[in-house]
Amino acid sequence: MDEVRKTAVYATELLSLNRQDTFEFGEKFSKILKRGDVICVTGNLGAGKTVFIKGIGKGLNIQDNITSPTFVLATKYEGSIALVHVDMYRLNNANEVEGLGLDEVSCDSVLAVEWGERFLNELPRLTFHIEITSKLSDEDSRIIKISTTEYVRSTEIIEAFRVEVERESK
Repeated sequence: MDEVRKTAVYATELLSLNRQDTFEFGEKFSKILKRGDVICVTGNLGAGKTVFIKGIGKGLNIQDNITSPTFVLATKYEGSIALVHVDMYRLNNANEVEGLGLDEVSCDSVLAVEWGERFLNELPRLTFHIEITSKLSDEDSRIIKISTTEYVRSTEIIEAFRVEVERESK
């Protein structure tokens, strides 16, 4: 993997006060996605990774109930753009990741990967990294950091997303 893929060139942070905020940020974020985008969503157990991805699903007009694919590893949902939701928590090595065929499925869908930080070298080209962390002072609040390594397209998109979120919160 290129060093440039590992280093964020642009980031923005959002404050989520509760699960509903996290869901709505995911839904708003979905509006900037296109086929082929790969999102690595990281955070501790219970941080809200699946909640954020459920919001993405709603924004992509997915009617199915999105659940964490911890035991099935990957689930594809059809919507205005297909969403492939992958959970790498139980994977042990790069060979298991390669066996998922993520390069093929990411071409015509949005690929959202939980726990993918363990296997960044095996992921298709990473478009966005979403890091969700708890605020120590409030167990319901989260900081959602959205970063990118794909400077040309993504920096403008993340900035537009940040402005939209700020506009709607006023």
